[in-house]
Amino acid sequence: MENGLTPNQFEVNKANILAGERRQLLDTWCAVAADDWFGRPNPQVTRLSTSETAGTFNMDFRHWHNRFGWKAGDALPNRGLCSGAIYRTERFMVLDQAARNGAAANQTVHIEHTIPVSVLDHKWRLVRQANGWAATSLEGTYAWMLVHSVTTAFHADEEAGLTGVQRANPAMDDGSPVFGKPFLRYAGHAGVRDAVWNVFTGKRVDLNGWTFNDHFDTVLGLLAEAGADTGRTAAIQREAANYLGRFAA
Repeated sequence: MENGLTPNQFEVNKANILAGERRQLLDTWCAVAADDWFGRPNPQVTRLSTSETAGTFNMDFRHWHNRFGWKAGDALPNRGLCSGAIYRTERFMVLDQAARNGAAANQTVHIEHTIPVSVLDHKWRLVRQANGWAATSLEGTYAWMLVHSVTTAFHADEEAGLTGVQRANPAMDDGSPVFGKPFLRYAGHAGVRDAVWNVFTGKRVDLNGWTFNDHFDTVLGLLAEAGADTGRTAAIQREAANYLGRFAA
């Protein structure tokens, strides 16, 4: 017991735990919303939007994810320790904040890229190639990333259950049995499959039902509550429609 709670006590303390995790999430996203996404986009977003190369964008995605608190490393005030993760496992949540450590030595928390960065890199290069590597608008780039970037905060020990699928998730592949449902990646993970929560809505994630459309709806709600510029959010939402239609039931 890292904080006096065992994972099977999550249900007993669920309301308080989820409320605390939601406050942390919102604090991080308020900082995210205050960033000047369009006037001063970070270099990684500029590269994703304009680079005329077939090279990898892996590190660009990772650095951009860091800005949203989708990282285990760094301190809480610097959006570290998975503080921006919308989705969190029960075992992660029962871990006391003081016991959360994303450093390699004595690591206790892990940000799990539900859609692996290598998949995002491959799919984004296909988008850029299809347009002849023409520059993509910032709205379009942000929309694509926010639709497809799904991450989950894990207890570090839970990562072992992903052996064999760390770099795979066919949820973006037309014709795949899991098309459009990113969380089916965890269907074979006994410790996680029934224990992932959307801490913004306070609801358990249904692996078979949760879609990219549901994810983006959560992102929009979170941006609104965090005070993001409504005009910019609306522009991103318009662009996102170009990507969400393929996942519609």
